[in-house]
Formats: sequence, C-alpha cells, structure tokens
Amino acid sequence: YQRRVHGDIWCDNVGNGCKWTGRWMDLAEHREGCEYEVVVCPHEGCTEPPMIRKHLHAHSNTCPYKCFECQSCAKMIPGCKLQEHERECPKRQVKCPQMCAATLTLDTVTSHVQHQCPLTVVTCPFHCHGCEVDSIQRKEVDAHMKVAMSKHVELLCRTVEQQAHLISQQQLQITKLFRRSHVVVDLHGKGTYLTVGEAVANAEEGDRIFINEGVYRESIVINKNITLKSAVEGKACIENGSESNVIVIRSTCQLSGFTLHQRSKNFFCVRIIGSDESTVVESCDIVSDHFSCIQIDSGCNPLIRNNRIHDSKQCGILIKKNGKGRIEGNDIHSNSLSNIYVDAHANPFVTANKIHNSTQHGIWIKQHGIGLFENNTIYNNTMSNIKIEEGAIPVIKNNYI
Repeated sequence: YQRRVHGDIWCDNVGNGCKWTGRWMDLAEHREGCEYEVVVCPHEGCTEPPMIRKHLHAHSNTCPYKCFECQSCAKMIPGCKLQEHERECPKRQVKCPQMCAATLTLDTVTSHVQHQCPLTVVTCPFHCHGCEVDSIQRKEVDAHMKVAMSKHVELLCRTVEQQAHLISQQQLQITKLFRRSHVVVDLHGKGTYLTVGEAVANAEEGDRIFINEGVYRESIVINKNITLKSAVEGKACIENGSESNVIVIRSTCQLSGFTLHQRSKNFFCVRIIGSDESTVVESCDIVSDHFSCIQIDSGCNPLIRNNRIHDSKQCGILIKKNGKGRIEGNDIHSNSLSNIYVDAHANPFVTANKIHNSTQHGIWIKQHGIGLFENNTIYNNTMSNIKIEEGAIPVIKNNYI
C-alpha cells in the first residue's frame, strides 16, 4: 500500500518493516534493492518459503541447493548432492582395480581392464586352435608368443587341415543336395520317377519333389519330412488308386498346388496324423466322394492355407477331438455335412476363410469344442451358418455372417 507523507510516498513493503519514503519516480529503483521485499531462494530445488531480502543473504550461504563446481567434471552441482555426485562422477580419477600403475577416470575403468591393463588374465590368442595356455597375464603374452611360435604354427596348420576337410565334406553335401533338389515325377518318363509313391519311398529327409502334369492314380503315405509340389499349380492330380485315403501325412510335409480327389468309399482325401506344427497344405483343390476332404487327427496342428475344399459327401474339414489346425484363407463350400466340424476339445484357429453353401452348417462346434474364429465370411449354409452346442466355448469375432 502507499500513503503520502508530506508529498512523499512510503515503500510498498512498509508492512514488512521498510522505513523508506520518497518520490513516486524513485520507488521502482528502491524496490529493486529493498531489504524488506519478499523474495524466493534463487537456487533450483530449494523448498524454503518466501522471505524478505535481508534474510536471503544469510539463507543463501547455507542453502542446501547452493551449487558448487565439481572438481572432476566442472559441472555445477547442488551442495546437498555434491558428495554423492563426487563418488559417482564419471570423470573422477581412480586407480586401476588390478593395481597396475595407470590412473584412470571412472568411466574408462571397464575398457582399461578388458583391453589395456597388463595385469588382466587372458588366454593365448592360439587357445582356440589348441594352445593349452588359457590363463596368462596380458604383459606376459608377447614373451609366450615368442617361446611357443613353432607350436602355434603347428596348431594353425592342423586347424587349416581340419577346415579343409570340413569344406570338402560340405561341398559333397551341397552337391548331393543340389542333385536331389531336382527330383521330378513324370508319367511319361521325363523325370526321375514315374509315380509319386516311388518318389516318396526313395526320398530323403528334406527332399523337394516336383510332380509334372497328369493324373496319378495312387495312394500316398508320407512318413518323412519332404515337400511335394505340383510343377504347375492345379495341373497335377492325385486320385486314390485303391480303397484307401488319397494322402496320409504321418510326418512333417509341405503339400502344394495339387488337385486331390477321393473317389472310393469310407476314406478321406487327406488325413493328417503327424503331430507337429510344420505340416502345410496349401493352394490345393480338394474333393471327396465320401468321407471328409481333410481330417485333422488328435494332437495335430497343420497349416491349411489358400485351398478350395468342396463337394465332400461329409465335411469339408473334420477336426477330431483334441486336434488343432491353423485354417486360413480357404474357400470351403458345398460339402454335404458341415463345411468345418469341430469335435469335443478341438481347438483350431480359423481365419479369413469363405465358408458357404453347406447342406448343413457352415461351422459346427460340438460340445466342449473350443477354437478362435475371426475375419471369416460365412453365408448361404442351409441349416445354420454357425452351430454351437451347449458346453462349447469358442471365440467368434469380426466375422461377416
């Protein structure tokens, strides 16, 4: 507040004890240094409440947040944190922990010990080639290298010999794989074998077998890790040549690009028995005149992708009790029973498929069936698009039904 005293005014801080009076034009200059002006401590982090300026001088000298220069890194550090900072300052000078003569900064200790300290225990550079010296101080390595030079040369020659032998073996394996990578089945004798069954029987683990155009009337049992691929997608057709399944997969297999047709009674077109997650059936056209187009047995988890699965007298895909399967991007339609049948405790992942025109249900999930069904298009199935029995607990989300 201000009051006139014989034409002069009082300082605004008169209530705090200021006795100054003077002209209005001199007030601002006075207040810049007024001992009774309320101010706060200028040190960042200080929590002391505001005080009049004449008390600030005494507080500032004892303020725990008054900054001091670190003697090691030259940074300004609050006094209350200076001791802790000095202990941890990366530029603080220290002695080598292994007591060599070096003086270091704290941030270079690890690098010094690992790469420079003459007292660090290391292994001989030729230890990987067989030198028995695996514990020697760095300062002694040069002397050891001179003394053991002939031994090191002998060890190096032995390593070169071993590597040359290994390279030779690998070259033989590569040549063998290259030759086997061109296994071809051709009905007219233009390939390695005339029948698919013969090619599978003679295949080794990892072989890739290409099937040329034609109708192959035979039943195939796959019990090794191989790839069967139609040389031209859709042009190689395998039909069962006897009362049996067209293809039984007992081991990891990649099956791609075929037309598969089950023509006999009481059998499946493709039956998957091998309990692994690497089997793939993709880009095939699969039809069955009797049992389901594909049966996935208990414990199996194949990838069924981008196929046309249709016109079975039973189901398109039958997933047995405790079976799984990743069923993705297929067109599954016109099957006499359900397009997809999920047995009790079966747990498939069914996504991005078109599921339509079944005589019964698009998807039938039995009691205690599980599974995740998402992003599918399900339509025009005669009885229901999805049937879920009591006790089944599937997850159905983001489908167009």
